[in-house]
Amino acid sequence: MYVRKISQEVDSEVPYHYSSWKNVDAKYKKAILATIAHYFDIKSFQNTEHWDAIKESIRVECASRFKDRKLGMKRHFDRHGGYKDVEEAKRHPPPRVNGSRSVV
Repeated sequence: MYVRKISQEVDSEVPYHYSSWKNVDAKYKKAILATIAHYFDIKSFQNTEHWDAIKESIRVECASRFKDRKLGMKRHFDRHGGYKDVEEAKRHPPPRVNGSRSVV
């Protein structure tokens, strides 16, 4: 459930234009952490020796989901024209992507 929630949050909160998780604006990362804290009891660990490991595991999961999403979008783009036919790719956006969040 934890990984699924992180996946949902990355997909719904983070715009597509960032090249890597490292470059994602801190406001999106903070929003995801706040949501995770709402659903899971991580605040009770904030002042413990476990906190750094918990934050790192959340960061790793977010980065992994972001990378997987970008890879899936790139594969979709390539299957529908890619750089050889960008107009064709624009006519076939990935599923669950509305025009306002599109990267092409």
